[in-house]
Amino acid sequence: AFAMLGIGTGIVHWAKALMPDHEVSEERHPIRTEEDRLAAVRIVDDIVEETGIKRRPLIRNTLLGAVALAPLPAIAVFGDLG
Repeated sequence: AFAMLGIGTGIVHWAKALMPDHEVSEERHPIRTEEDRLAAVRIVDDIVEETGIKRRPLIRNTLLGAVALAPLPAIAVFGDLG
């Protein structure tokens, strides 16, 4: 609890004392064209074909399971905070 208080105090100090009072914004980069999106889709399709992930369902399902289970420790940690 004391560590959380120290972190909170540090964040408030950083926000009030160290950050400038004025906001800065920049122009966004141009939005991608449809050709760029199609090129990206082609690249992903080539990667899928080269790796053969469609032919290997065990590898694909293991990867999907690992990605799905990765956030579970964070849920447990955040659940203990409240």
